[in-house]
Amino acid sequence: MNRAITLVVVLLALFGCTRMPDRNAGSPAHRASSAGSPAMRSESPPSPVSEAVPSATMGEPAHSGSGSLRSATSDCDRVHEYQRWAPRETTTSPILKEDCFDSDNCITIRPVTKHNPGCSNDGAHCQPIVILPQALASDSKKANAIQAILDETIEDVMPREDDCWLSFLDYTIHFDEHGILDVSFRISGSGAYPSTFTQHVSIAIATGRRITPDVSFRELAELARVVDKKLQAAVRTTPTVEPDHYKYNERATFDVGNLADFIVTPSGIVFRYDFGLPHVTRVASPDSEYLITPPELKHFIDLAGPLGWILGTPP
Repeated sequence: MNRAITLVVVLLALFGCTRMPDRNAGSPAHRASSAGSPAMRSESPPSPVSEAVPSATMGEPAHSGSGSLRSATSDCDRVHEYQRWAPRETTTSPILKEDCFDSDNCITIRPVTKHNPGCSNDGAHCQPIVILPQALASDSKKANAIQAILDETIEDVMPREDDCWLSFLDYTIHFDEHGILDVSFRISGSGAYPSTFTQHVSIAIATGRRITPDVSFRELAELARVVDKKLQAAVRTTPTVEPDHYKYNERATFDVGNLADFIVTPSGIVFRYDFGLPHVTRVASPDSEYLITPPELKHFIDLAGPLGWILGTPP
């Protein structure tokens, strides 16, 4: 009998002192009610909603085998905007806007800023900032043709397999007159390490087509030799700080195939050579852009082509 009474007392003590967990303890309603008056509570403001880029060019949030990655909540650092346009020495700061009052010789360009969703647990960990050129003209057919070329150029430089890599994309206008629009795009991102790439296009405004060496120059082999002399001079005057990185620089040669990468400027034509240095050693690269002035171009410009104006021939 005494044992039974003792057992009952022990059981009552156990059940009387034990509380079941409050299932509402972690809920917002429970936290609000236990926090006191509204003046005592601190609520975080809602996160701003960024505009996602509608173009397929800009990509969609990346997905992994285990499910979709979360979108990032804050914009990527805009430090990219203020960095030197390496390897484009011709550009010191981006020119994003051009007004045109002569539709036969130029086109109006306006910057449009977009925000990709980004990925919060991969790549750049932020919402990429994308600044794109919008071509505007009273002739919608002309504007659409030029816009199509600009969009194609962006597609060429955008990463196709890693949407989370991108952190920033912008552009600069080198030239917008004499019937030519000349633009370079710059794209930055972060994977195993940060990197930056550029892509360039020259467009004939009248036709809405890319300008290529075969319609712009003559005697291409001789023109390539002229540019190669400037390249070799650049290599000779570059300090060899890290010999291992300069072995292939010493063998660099500018040939006809390199003529396709040129920039139209008010001072002449700038040809570019890619030394192929890794991103981390690009600062050690020799000058990679070579200006050929109008007097030097005298024997190479096709007067019937889109660059004939350089020698005084109207476009």
